[in-house]
Amino acid sequence: MIHLLSILAQIDYSSRLKGLQNAIRHEGNDPPQTGAIIGFLATIVALLITLLIVYRLQRRRSLSPLARRPYRLFTHVLRQLGLPLPDRLLFSFAAKRCNLRQPTLVLFSPELLNAHLGRWANTRRLRPVRHYVRRRVDALAASAFDSGAAQQVSLGGPPGR
Repeated sequence: MIHLLSILAQIDYSSRLKGLQNAIRHEGNDPPQTGAIIGFLATIVALLITLLIVYRLQRRRSLSPLARRPYRLFTHVLRQLGLPLPDRLLFSFAAKRCNLRQPTLVLFSPELLNAHLGRWANTRRLRPVRHYVRRRVDALAASAFDSGAAQQVSLGGPPGR
């Protein structure tokens, strides 16, 4: 213990404290290079922004405009089938009410058409509306598929259900 006290008595605390204060105040030291740090951070931010822009441009080019918006593609295909505007609006509304992510898929087979749009048509409460929607779904099946395939699949049963 006495040996430790003799060592502590030999240390000049005031000179050590002054050296610590000078190090903190940057006296006698080079000033920090904040310009270099800010330039480095700005370069990193510029690279990240450039990568984001390139990613979005590539993503935008990879998909056609209709494929990015499935309901717009659905109405475009319905237009190509020659359906009038009220029918296109009706089927777009029905596809949205059925929560279809890719409504164009119902045009691949009469079974899919019946499973989604035909079932939705049969859930209409008012009988005249149900008959009208059912006839429109049948017309869509006739224009989308050949008449033989449309006749083979029962599109939801009798309209009076």
